[in-house]
Amino acid sequence: MDRKRRSNTVATRSPDITALDFFLWGYVKTIVYQSPIRDTDELKSRITAAIQTVDSAMLHTT
Repeated sequence: MDRKRRSNTVATRSPDITALDFFLWGYVKTIVYQSPIRDTDELKSRITAAIQTVDSAMLHTT
């Protein structure tokens, strides 16, 4: 039987999810969900505000 070998298109250590991602989204979720959210606009606003509180020192310690 003649089979073609397929290369694995997914890397074993995907750069899509890094330690920084876990830290950043965990931090953002903590801030965003401190109190109930009324609507999508408020959610977007809270995410934007939370991201703006992240400084370079926080990113270097992860």
